[in-house]
Amino acid sequence: MNESIFGFFYHLAESQPLLGAVAIFIARDLLWVLILVFLIGAKFFNFSQREILLVIISILLAWGLSLLIKFFYVSPRPFAMLADITPLIKTREALASLPSSHTIVATALAVAVVSLGYYYFGVGLMLGAGLVGLGRIMVGVHWPSDVL
Repeated sequence: MNESIFGFFYHLAESQPLLGAVAIFIARDLLWVLILVFLIGAKFFNFSQREILLVIISILLAWGLSLLIKFFYVSPRPFAMLADITPLIKTREALASLPSSHTIVATALAVAVVSLGYYYFGVGLMLGAGLVGLGRIMVGVHWPSDVL
């Protein structure tokens, strides 16, 4: 199931140049856009310094956790396991698929914002986090289970 879902999304992006370009943007750059949106939103919604610090701590803890999991659990990326897959973006490590650090950081950002009571803002960020995960699958660097 993991492989067939991956194959559907990867081949969709790989066979359609415009969709592939969108997937590359989403997979590689949308996380930074979400962080920028958070910073602008924090100013707009008058986040306190404490709230901003809590969001930053949440992001750093999530990122650290993802690195810790990758250190102890070797998980080959799709292009390392499937001969016909060439990722649409470059990645540093072929054996560090689980979890998707991009997705985990985007999700931590969104969950932290929701938990601070900025529900609609956080839900918007969560939709962005979902797109980041989908993009990472579409460009061929993560399995669906890595972003789930």
